Amino acid sequence: TEEPVSDVDLGQIATEVAVRFRRRSGRDIELRVHEGGHDPVAARASMIERAVSNLVENALKFSDAPTAVEIEVRRGRVDVLDRGIGVDDTDRARVFDRFYRADVARTRPGSGLGLAIVAQIAALHGGSARLAPRDGGGTVATLDLAPPPR
Repeated sequence: TEEPVSDVDLGQIATEVAVRFRRRSGRDIELRVHEGGHDPVAARASMIERAVSNLVENALKFSDAPTAVEIEVRRGRVDVLDRGIGVDDTDRARVFDRFYRADVARTRPGSGLGLAIVAQIAALHGGSARLAPRDGGGTVATLDLAPPPR
């Protein structure tokens, strides 16, 4: 059965994901919930949890200890920031395609489905998913569920 849409607290979901991945990975995961981060978003909670988990898992996979993975939650949006290897411009457009793996990713575990699932979940909720280079190195992965400004 399909999970119904309900009011979801992105800050709470991000907190649960951070706790789980800290325990599982032993890595430092910093969480910041900004103003509006606990405002309800109409979504399917288990799908959003899966999308945030996939972003955190990728950040852990493509960055090394001792650098922290950071999660920032704002109104309708979750950003996962790392200090990893980054994503080449030519790959950035394709990383959300099913089974696509950038050359640098081929030596790391994974199927090439994680980001495709994130993009699909974002689209189902009328949102978007994107990657951007992070100032100082690494990647910012964004799951944006915020309604467009009127």
